[in-house]
Amino acid sequence: MFAKIGVGVVSFAHGHVNAYCNQIVNFDDAQVVTCWDDNQERGKAAADKFGMAYSPHVEDVIHHPEIEAVIVTCETNRHAEMVVAAAEAGKNILCQKPMALTLADCDRMIEAVEKAGVKFMMAHQMRHDPANLKMKEIIQSGTLGRIGLLRRRHCIPALFNQDFVTGPSKWHIDPEKNMGMFMDDASHATDFIHWMLGRPVSVMAEIDNVLTDVAPDDSGIAIYRFEEGTMSVLINTSVTLAG
Repeated sequence: MFAKIGVGVVSFAHGHVNAYCNQIVNFDDAQVVTCWDDNQERGKAAADKFGMAYSPHVEDVIHHPEIEAVIVTCETNRHAEMVVAAAEAGKNILCQKPMALTLADCDRMIEAVEKAGVKFMMAHQMRHDPANLKMKEIIQSGTLGRIGLLRRRHCIPALFNQDFVTGPSKWHIDPEKNMGMFMDDASHATDFIHWMLGRPVSVMAEIDNVLTDVAPDDSGIAIYRFEEGTMSVLINTSVTLAG
C-alpha cells in the first residue's frame, strides 16, 4: 500500500484553503500534515479543525520531511516569497490566484520552479468544473464551427459584505497586499478565456469604482482579440446582488 502524500498549508489568509483542506481530509492518497499562519489563533483553529499540526514558523512547513506538496494561500504580495522558498526546498506547489502582483515576481516564481524541477499549479478550479470541461470539448471538436465571441461574467457581492470589507479578509482590498478586486477575482475569468481560446493578441480594459469607494476598484470590463479575429468580453464586478 502506498503512503499518503503529505500536504502542508502556508497560511489560512485566503478562505478558499478551507475548501481545499475539506477535500483533502477525505482523500485516500493524501493528508494534511502541518500548517503555518502568521495569525496564530487562525492557524491553530484550522489545525484543530483539519487534524494537523500547527507551527508559528513557516520553515517548519516548507522543510518538513513528510511534506511533498504545499498549498500557498497567504496574501498575494507574499506568494513569490513562499513559492520560491517551497521550490528551493523541493516541494510541489499549489498556489492560490492571482499568481503575484508584478511580472517580476511571476518570473521569480517560474525560475525557481523550473530550476528545482518541482510541479507547480495555479488554483484555477474552473478548469476542472465538469460543465466547463464539456464546453471546452465542444469548442475543440469544431461542432460549433468558428467561435466569434465568448463572454465570461464573474460577479459577486463581496464589497456589500461588511465582514469582507472590515474583517480578517480585508487584505483583499489592500492595494499593497492584493492590488484590487479586478486583479483578484477577474483572474478566474481571464484564465477561463485563455484556456478556451488561447493567447490573445490584444487586450483593453476599463477598471474603476462605479458604486463604492471601499476598495481600489469594484467593477471592470476587458475586451480580448485573438489571432483569427475572435473576440471575448470579460465582465467582473464585486458589487452585484445576482451573479
